[in-house]
Amino acid sequence: MGDRGMNSNAAKRQPTQDRRKLAMMGGLAVILAAVVMRTFSSGPDAAVAAPEAAASSTSSGASTGNNGNGPRVAVAPAPKVIDWPGKVARDPFASAVVYRPPPPPPPPPKVDDPPDPTPPPPAPVVDLAKEAADSIPLTATVVGEKPIAMINGRIYRVGEFVAGFRIAEIHARRIVVERSNQRFTIDVAH
Repeated sequence: MGDRGMNSNAAKRQPTQDRRKLAMMGGLAVILAAVVMRTFSSGPDAAVAAPEAAASSTSSGASTGNNGNGPRVAVAPAPKVIDWPGKVARDPFASAVVYRPPPPPPPPPKVDDPPDPTPPPPAPVVDLAKEAADSIPLTATVVGEKPIAMINGRIYRVGEFVAGFRIAEIHARRIVVERSNQRFTIDVAH
């Protein structure tokens, strides 16, 4: 029975001691993280300030030697000085590799040669009257309420087109056609 009583007391003390150890380890981890952050933070002031803070905490006499044999002598490491350039040579966010500059504009055309002073030849004059007479072989006409004209075996009325000409009027044995605001008379072929 005595063994059981001891084991139960030891079992009760064990979780409490584990919690204390965990709390102490957590506190040390936070302190270590703060020291590391201070040492490795960016900027020249942080690198110089970290060794000074470490030297002042060791010189207070709170720490002892390796085995508790005596006070430990604090040796301050040489401060790390980072020489930051005052002016950067180029913008680190503008890259000529990723975003190439646009190509230069093409040079303007040379104007050494004056334009050719001779205008192009005019278009040949087309005799519309001759073209109408040659392309519209009128066979017959019928005059009445709705006049008609027979051309190449087909029947045409006023307003219809024949060979690019519009039939404007139909008379006995002749028709009047127009193109480009010009009128031409075509007679029945004999």
